[in-house]
Amino acid sequence: MINMKKIYILLILLISLSSFAAEDNKKLGNKPMTIGAGDVTGLYYSVGGTICRIINQNIKNLGIRCAVDYSNGSSENLENLYSNKNNFAILQSDTLHDAYNGSGPYANKAPNKSLRSIFSLYQEALTIVARANTGIAKFEDIKGKRIAIAVDGSGSKTLVEKLFAFYGLGKKDFASISEIDLSSQPEALCNSKIDAMIINVGHPNGAVREASISCDIAILQLDEKTISNFIASNPSYTKATIKGGTYPGNPSDITTLGVSAILTTTDDMDSDIIYKITKAVLGDFDHLKALDPVFYSLDTKYMVNNYKLEPMHDGAAKYFKEAGLLSTDLKQ
Repeated sequence: MINMKKIYILLILLISLSSFAAEDNKKLGNKPMTIGAGDVTGLYYSVGGTICRIINQNIKNLGIRCAVDYSNGSSENLENLYSNKNNFAILQSDTLHDAYNGSGPYANKAPNKSLRSIFSLYQEALTIVARANTGIAKFEDIKGKRIAIAVDGSGSKTLVEKLFAFYGLGKKDFASISEIDLSSQPEALCNSKIDAMIINVGHPNGAVREASISCDIAILQLDEKTISNFIASNPSYTKATIKGGTYPGNPSDITTLGVSAILTTTDDMDSDIIYKITKAVLGDFDHLKALDPVFYSLDTKYMVNNYKLEPMHDGAAKYFKEAGLLSTDLKQ
């Protein structure tokens, strides 16, 4: 005969154990956070994955778990941050600057003063890759050609549009302008469907490498006057260099425009969480470099002090001050 008292005690025990398990799971990271990154073939996605890996390795201390969200890039990441789909976004510094100030492509929107940087990741360079037999030797030569740019939602497209406006170029000045996913651009270039691809990426980049080994290419250099004049009217941009020898057929350094990739959030993110995440990611920099080669040439002082046009999150600033990494010109 079934002992109802024993069954009742067993049920109480199971409920209690379930409650304890739920509480443990909550402590171990049932509070999810997501990083808006980029195309799965690009550096944004790779770097976002590296940050999440470190966070998930420290799940007991941080009390959160982390996942990377695929996107078309900076502009889409920003919109997903606004809508609370993601807690963090990897943004180009120009996207962050324009959104914070209500300028550029965000001139028709109110400035978003809630945006906060956490740290810089690496520099991205405007990269103009032309097939060698097209007669394109300098930027001005792309006029009248078939070009590919990034798709909507990408900060890369925003930079290209600003550069075209700076040169006074519009759609009528090209045989065609195609918006093509980055992973598909090398095939289009080397199969003569387009003459040049214009992208904004960190280096080394898989798509540029694919193009360089699939056909003869030239990576174009911008002249110093163009670079300095553009930066003078667009302070979130910098001069960038693509190191010679990074790709076959391009032995010399290439000077161009650049932006910084910035890990970004908003001011309502809990300061203690940001402090712990920042400490976990940058507190053991050798471990970070071992996880992703994009960090090989960087140091923590660069990542902290490279970009200061917009305010840094209080939680990040707290850790950097404790670690002696923060210079005194921090914007508040």
